[in-house]
Amino acid sequence: MLVLPTEQLLAVNPQPRFSACNSGSPRHKPVDGKGVPGPRGPDTFRLARDFDGTPGKVVEVVFRGPVSLEGVEFREERPGAFV
Repeated sequence: MLVLPTEQLLAVNPQPRFSACNSGSPRHKPVDGKGVPGPRGPDTFRLARDFDGTPGKVVEVVFRGPVSLEGVEFREERPGAFV
């Protein structure tokens, strides 16, 4: 398991992009049983200033290019509680 505080990740990696959907599972099943395409495309991931939602609406965070994992902690066991 990799443990890295979000604040630290954002501090060392410029311009994170946020999504309000799970981009790996872009379909849902409405009551009628038909799959509806999820919001994939050039606007799936947006810069903070362009993200249309609260921090609680963020489902995924991505970065373009390499990501620094400075300060990452590696654990073999799951902790009892996350901080």
